[in-house]
Amino acid sequence: LGIGGLVGQGQEDLLLGLYGAIPARTVSATVNGVSGLPGNVPKANALGLAYVPADRKREGLHLIHPIITNMMLPSLARLSSLKLRSRKAERQKGR
Repeated sequence: LGIGGLVGQGQEDLLLGLYGAIPARTVSATVNGVSGLPGNVPKANALGLAYVPADRKREGLHLIHPIITNMMLPSLARLSSLKLRSRKAERQKGR
């Protein structure tokens, strides 16, 4: 889903609300047959949702880290054991 419009007209807040990154007041949605909003970012990621900010360099990337790390950030909890990163699991998932 992409939302267009003039800058500052609320489209970014709408998408952030749908994604669960900010509280949504009057928005509802059905994703993959599930009604309601995820409520938070981990639940949104579990539904297969992702948010791509308008200013990806400023808001969306950790530029000091390699691409594979940026790609795996939403999946780190699933690819880690005992809260330690598994670089092998990250590389396999990133392929």
